[in-house]
Formats: sequence, structure tokens, C-alpha cells
Amino acid sequence: MEKITLEVDGMSCTSCSVGIVKTLESMGLQEVKGNYAAGEIAFKARSKKDIKKAVDTINVMGYKTQAPADEHKHSKNEHNHGHDHSKHASATERSFWITVPFTGLLLLSMVFPHSFLMNPVFQLVLCLPVYFTGLRVFGRSAIKSLNIGVPNMDVLIFTGSSAAFFYSLGCMVIFWKSPEIHNYLFFETAASIITLVMLGNLIEHNSTRKTSAALQDLKALVPEKVTVLEETDGIESWIEIKTSQLKKGRKVQIAEGGHIPCDGIITKGEGQANEASLTGESLPRRLKVGDTVYAGTILFAGNLVVQAEKNYSESSLSHIINLVKEAQMNPPTIQRIGDKVSSWFVPTVVFISVMTFIAAFFVFRVDFRDSVLRSIAILVISCPCAMGLATPTAVMVGIGRAAKSGILFRSGDVLEKFAQSKVIIFDKTGTLTEGNLQINEVKTFGNVSKDQALDFAAGLSTVSSHPLSKAVVKSFKGENYSFKEVTEHKGEGIGGTDKEGNIFRLGSAGFVGTKVGNEDVPVVYLSKNKELIASIFFQDVVRKGAKETIEFFKKNGFKPILLSGDREPVCRRIAAELGISEVHHSQSPISKQQFVVNLSQTQKVVMIGDGINDSSALASALVGISHAEASSIAVNSAGIIITANNFMEKLQESFLLSKATLLTIKQNLFWAFCYNIIAIPVAGLGFLSPIVGTASMAFSDLMVIGNSLLLKKKTLK
Repeated sequence: MEKITLEVDGMSCTSCSVGIVKTLESMGLQEVKGNYAAGEIAFKARSKKDIKKAVDTINVMGYKTQAPADEHKHSKNEHNHGHDHSKHASATERSFWITVPFTGLLLLSMVFPHSFLMNPVFQLVLCLPVYFTGLRVFGRSAIKSLNIGVPNMDVLIFTGSSAAFFYSLGCMVIFWKSPEIHNYLFFETAASIITLVMLGNLIEHNSTRKTSAALQDLKALVPEKVTVLEETDGIESWIEIKTSQLKKGRKVQIAEGGHIPCDGIITKGEGQANEASLTGESLPRRLKVGDTVYAGTILFAGNLVVQAEKNYSESSLSHIINLVKEAQMNPPTIQRIGDKVSSWFVPTVVFISVMTFIAAFFVFRVDFRDSVLRSIAILVISCPCAMGLATPTAVMVGIGRAAKSGILFRSGDVLEKFAQSKVIIFDKTGTLTEGNLQINEVKTFGNVSKDQALDFAAGLSTVSSHPLSKAVVKSFKGENYSFKEVTEHKGEGIGGTDKEGNIFRLGSAGFVGTKVGNEDVPVVYLSKNKELIASIFFQDVVRKGAKETIEFFKKNGFKPILLSGDREPVCRRIAAELGISEVHHSQSPISKQQFVVNLSQTQKVVMIGDGINDSSALASALVGISHAEASSIAVNSAGIIITANNFMEKLQESFLLSKATLLTIKQNLFWAFCYNIIAIPVAGLGFLSPIVGTASMAFSDLMVIGNSLLLKKKTLK
């Protein structure tokens, strides 16, 4: 099964996306997800036939979408800047400005009650354009939602405005000759409901667009067009193509100040690049021929020719963008509360509205006019849209902010899970430590000096890719000792013979022929003609900020645990240095996974690792975290990937951002629930007119979106 993502135009609220999702699920499609804010529907399909059927169904429902050009890719062009909310905003804006002058004149009749504005025919003529505009916008949407069995907010708006319009029209006919006819006309109410809701939708569209601004900023890091080398009949020339068409092997010309559009190798030129968008490193990197560059970075000095090593759709930046998009498609479990409420909210409100009219008119003897107004007020003041917006807007802002900071969340629910966890497990090598061994001490025997011992060791180590060999070569700054013959014995050590026939060995105690061994730290031994001449001891460097990070998580109620495959003495030393009391050493990949699985039965566990041996444990934890330089299998198993260089600092930031996002979601849901719990009874008791109710309904949506947008600049603590 392949994953397909479709752009869908015409979704006016979250209920629309919920309806499409339910319909596609009923067709048998798998993992169907909707994102109203991004204007996308994603699902897994087995064949082109299933994809076409999904597209046709969405179009029949009244929305607009089309099948992917390449069925084996996402439907979205990888360079496309995503769902264009401006289309919806402009259409809503046009409709809004059509209704404004007519509604304004109708409202003036309330200010000048004895003017020609009170003429019933004149009021009907003013109301008709507004009502038919509302019929086109809200009526069509309401009918679509009823057809798919998921009534949306537009059902309430259309029902409320229609009730006011037809009530007024009926009274106009019945009381045509009555001098009190103006007391029975509410054309201004019908028009105001439509106009005010359109104004709210217009502001909502503009605000929602801002919630996805971080993702748009990421996409904007690559130009729409690039200059590539083209060869025709043996003649080379530079031409412009769309970045999305850039393929592996093409040579790209990049001028000073431009964005690098691909992952590739520099074949000509030199310069300096700002790679903060990918690495978080603020200092520029010097570039020269042979260096690797990445899509999305900025060449602020110099001119380059780069040969693309990957298709654009496979670049580092595209991978990040896809991760962010997928994360926004996977909302937290807390969203289920809003979704469940929204699914039955509209029918419930219609029922309450009808019962309010019946109770007011037949039980409490309220006059017919006021009973109708109370019923209409309940319809228009209710706001399921705010409940639907509560979670996705906060998730989009939180994940977008994280991505710009070098933190990638694979799904929205990871934000919630991380914020609620209380146990954090650290791998040692490559996580708490740099994973780069360095020489800590050199002990020599006989007349050999430390410099001589390192000279011999470095000369032997040049043929090996073993981490200890690399550490030896890196630490020795002089010219390496020259050997006539050097041979590496995998898993044991390195042997060599110099010009004078002396035999040297560098490696384990058994390999060099010494009884010394069983050290508590990594060590290699050096012998000359079977005589031990040196012992070289190594240690891994503790990652910068590791101690502060452990303290940070302790203060936030976490229990830190060290889980490592390394030996006990090494693990104990690192744990003591960092303040970790619980240590589990000498762990195999299977035992690591089993430990996480067992602990997860009673605790919410976060696992942080980087190696292949950590991958199963990362996948088994509630939240797995890795960094971009980790093994690919570890990265694919993690729920959070940190691409920035300052790993420990970003680890803290990712937790604070998770906590802040979850708090924002809770605040949004609290407001949405409380608003409706309070507003509906107040409207039912007759204390709110339909016009005031409509304005407050729009205000409720804006409160939710505005609170989510505050997350973009919120100080994390």
C-alpha cells in the first residue's frame, strides 16, 4: 500500500475534513487522516483504482481535488508551497464585501425607525442579495455535510439565517396591512448573521494560514527555479528549470546570496554557507570543491557549481518538510475529545433550539416572535468549529516552531506523550557521550617515551578504520613512523615490520602477547619484538550540556536511567559524573528492548539513543528520540529527531515545547467547551439577540486561533 496526500479545496471547517475522513474510511481506505488547516487529506491505497475512487468521491461530495500526477509519490509537488488559504480568503472576502452594504442599510433601520428604511419591500430587496450569498456559501456547505452524515457549523448558520428570513417573509405577508408590521420583520437579523459569520471566517482563514507559517518558511528555503547545465548536440548551456524537476547528476549554478536547492557535491567555486536551517549552527561553514552541501542552506558569499547527489524530492530539506507534514496529520489523542463532541454537537444544538422554542412558546407563554428569536440565537451562537480548531492549530504552531529550531516531531501525538512522560532512559555512547574516543593516558615501559609510543602506534593505525585506531591517528600530530609492512588482523589488532626488521604489534592483550588486561577502560597494548612497551588508555568525551540536561529533567519530575551495552566500570563512571543513580550495563539490543517494554507496562517511558542496537528500544518506548547523525535505523525508529548541533539544549527545548503545546490545547478545549456551556443557556433564556450571538461565535473561534498563535513567541519554561 502506498501513501497518498491530496490537496482538497472547499473545506470550510474541521467538520468538513472529519466528514471526508469518515467517508473514505467507509470505502475501505486505510490510515485516512485529514488536516483542515493545511487543506489536505491523506490515506493509504492499494491501487490506482482506489485512488481514483477516492478522488471522485471527494469531488461528488462538493469539494475539489485531483489525482496525483505520479501515483508513486505524494500528490503534492514536493516544491509546491502547499495548500493556498488565500484562495479561500479571497472568495470569502468577495462574498463578505457583497453583503456589507446591504446589511449596513438594514441595520440603519434600527437607528432611524421612522425612515423609508422601514419599508417592508425595501428591507426584503436589501436582504435578498445577502441571503442568496449565504445560500451559496453556507447552504451548499450545509447540504454537503448532511449528505455525508456529519453536520457542520454551516448547518446551524444556514438554519438560523433561514429561520429569520422566512419568519420575516411570512409575517410580511400576514401583517402586510398592519401598522405594527415592522415589529415582526427580522431581515436585518438574517443578513447580520450571514455577514458577521463571513467576517469571522475571513479572519479565521487569515489566522489559520499563520499557524502553518513555519512550514511555509521551510519550503521557501528553496527557490522555485534553478539554473542547470544542459548539453545539446555537444554544446553546453545554462537553462532554468523548476526545482521540483531537479534530478540526481545535474549540475546546478548557485550565485552569491542564493539558496542551495539540492544535496550535492561542489564541483567548482568556493564560498561560505549559512546552514542554521538544518544544523542550528549560527557560524558559517567554508565551502570548497569536493565539499557536500544541503538543500535549504544559504550561500551568502561566493559562487558555486554543485552536482546534485539526490533528486530534489529525496533531499534533506524535503525529508524534513515531509516529516513536519506527516506530524501535523497525526494529532494528539486529546483531539479525539473535540472530534467526538463535534460529531454530535450540531444535531444536539438543533434539538436544543427546537425544544427551546417549544418550551418558551407553549410552556412559559413567551410570545411567538421572542420564542423564534431565542431559538435562532441558540443556533448561531453555538460553535463546534472552535472545538475542532482547538488541537490542530496548536499542533501546527508547535511542530512548526520545533522544525525551525531543528527539532522534528514525527507526529502530533508525540508532543502529548513527551509532555506526560516521567521516565527518561539514556543510551551512553553517542548520546550522553560524543561517541568519539580520545586518548586519556599513555603508560610506557623500558626506555620508550610517550611520543615514541604514539609515533609507533599512529604508524600502525593508519591502515585501520577502527574507532581506537582513528583516535590514535587523530591525537598524534607529528610524522608517523614508517613501516615496511603493516597488516590488520580484524578483531585483534595490527602488526607491522619496520626497515630494521623489528616486529610491532598494536591491539588486545592476547594479540600482543602480554598477560596484562582486564582494564576498566578501553585500552590497546603496543609491543616491540614481543616485549610490551606501552599501554594506551582511551575515554569517551561526555557530550556538552549532558549534566545540565540530566538536572533539567530531574527538576521536571523525570527519573533518569542509563541503559548501555558498555562495561560496568565505564557506565558507572559516566553515571556518577552526570548524576544518574540507576545504571544498567552490558545490555544487548534484545535486553535493551525488553527492559523498555517491561518498564513501559507501569511507566510512560522516553528512550534516547543513536545506534543500531538502540533501534528496537526506541520503537518500543512511548517516545523515542534520536539525533540526525545517528544510524538510519535509529532515526527511523524515533518519534523525535533533533537535527541541530546542540543536541542536549534542543532535547530540553523539545520537552518544554511539548509541554507548552499540550497546555495550549487544553486551554483551547477548555475555552471552547465553557463558551458553549455558558452561551447556549444564556441565549435560550433570551438574554442574547441572534446578532450578538453571531458576533460572539466568531469571537470564540478567534480566541482559540489567537491562543495557538501565541505559542509561536511564547517563552518556554
